[in-house]
Amino acid sequence: MTMSRATSSALPRRRHIVQESLAWVQNLLVVDRLCRSFSFLMMTLHELLKPQMNGFLFEQGFVTDEFFQVQRDLGCKNAWAFDVTAACSGFIVGLITATRFIKGGGFQNILVIGADALSRYVDWTDRGTCILFGDAAGAVLVQACHSDEDGLLGFDLHSDGHGHRQLNALAQGDDDKLISNSNGAPLFPPRKSSFSCIQMNGKEVFRFAVRCVPQSIEAALEEAGLTSSSIDWLLLHQANQRIIDGVSNRLEIPSDKVISNLANYGNTSAASIPLALDEAIRGGKIQAGNTIATAGFGAGLTWGSAIIRWG
Repeated sequence: MTMSRATSSALPRRRHIVQESLAWVQNLLVVDRLCRSFSFLMMTLHELLKPQMNGFLFEQGFVTDEFFQVQRDLGCKNAWAFDVTAACSGFIVGLITATRFIKGGGFQNILVIGADALSRYVDWTDRGTCILFGDAAGAVLVQACHSDEDGLLGFDLHSDGHGHRQLNALAQGDDDKLISNSNGAPLFPPRKSSFSCIQMNGKEVFRFAVRCVPQSIEAALEEAGLTSSSIDWLLLHQANQRIIDGVSNRLEIPSDKVISNLANYGNTSAASIPLALDEAIRGGKIQAGNTIATAGFGAGLTWGSAIIRWG
């Protein structure tokens, strides 16, 4: 693992960059702080090895089969595993998806993992993006409970493909032309497609985030029957400190109620929320009974929020 630094106080001071394909998940996936759905509790990694695990969501920005390997290594033999690709909104999407499977599908225990290695997809000659992103992973365990213990108070999800050009990493196929079999069916090149480097229009992404994220949080608060004054902690996707400040200002949430670890990790995409959540619990900030407003936003464009009662 290597680290790099940026000079501006508004930019990450430190980031973590992985070196091997799967090692980044195995090395960074520390899940001794997990959550119970819809109330939350602490569990240890070894408890995940019990056969009662029956759901396994792995969220990352780009499609691979690594989540199956994580399922194997955790020993979750009875779990049904699949991935959710929603980039920086992915952890929120995965968390909400897990609660829907529990409420409507009879699932009891679902492990939601947010993990990304965006260092694979940045152009290291482009200082507009390469200084922003880092690699990380984090997880929560979502469990069924009685309705009066429900810790998910409200949520709100959106996507808008018209904003795709503002933030993306396009899939790129092989340059070879497709050829046809004798029956006319296309014969695809044997090599896998890859992704382009991350392309971002920073000004437009900022405008999108500070406009849409507060609206989404307010919609989730309305569903929960709460107002912004009820929020104990604001936990946003750790994309950019100016965005975090802009959203908190619009919601009139004071800075001492805003969780930020961006300076130490950079933008870790789907991992940023569980990573910051874990640190806030370890640091004694988040306590049982606290109300957390959390939101993710990013490529797609996608954005969403959830209002959570902790403990």
